[in-house]
Amino acid sequence: MAPADSPQPARPAATHPAVSDFTINLTVNGLPVAAHFPAEILTCSILPLVQKIVATQPKLVLLAGPPGSGKSTLSLVIEALAQQAGYRLQALGMDGFHHTNAWLADHHLSQVKGAPETFDFDALAAALVTRDQWPVYSRQLHDVSPRTIPVTGDTLLVEGNYLLYDAHPWNTLAPLADLTVFLDAEKPLLRRRLIQRKMAGGLSREEAQRFYERSDARNVDLVLDCHLPADVTLHL
Repeated sequence: MAPADSPQPARPAATHPAVSDFTINLTVNGLPVAAHFPAEILTCSILPLVQKIVATQPKLVLLAGPPGSGKSTLSLVIEALAQQAGYRLQALGMDGFHHTNAWLADHHLSQVKGAPETFDFDALAAALVTRDQWPVYSRQLHDVSPRTIPVTGDTLLVEGNYLLYDAHPWNTLAPLADLTVFLDAEKPLLRRRLIQRKMAGGLSREEAQRFYERSDARNVDLVLDCHLPADVTLHL
């Protein structure tokens, strides 16, 4: 089970998701989210991916996409549906591999937190291979948590912005995976979501817009414009 700092899935609310709209109650980044998916998206995109995972039993799935695309929510929906099918899939995020705030301050990178250079790539690459303990990012502390959690799933699904980023050394991660998934989204939609996310965290609209232009916009461009081809591409 994931710790308190990690998203906690709840049981899906739909009784027959294959023929009706689907809602699942989640806690994503410490906030309650009622994730709603129209029946068409569920039956044409999400369920086929879950069925593919359950049938092929990949050891490692990498789910990449730009910030604001809904990777955390999607990974937890996949986890919940796979577990309902009796399959042990564990969804985890790469945010725990952020360098600490102290490290970022020492290296003058605090203002671009979330960019590729603000992650501990070597630790992430090693953890994908060893599948032992997994670090956790605390949305309460806004820093890496001192706790780790064990990797116990038969399939490990890892979501993150740069898992398919086509620049060295990030482009060495895809060959480690048995299945790669890219979650696509339009840039105007991502801008709205990311500004709203910062405002929900307490920033004014002006502060949220400045943060987007200073940091999020660059990261969105990097992920959308410079990613490796994926085995599966979703548009939700």
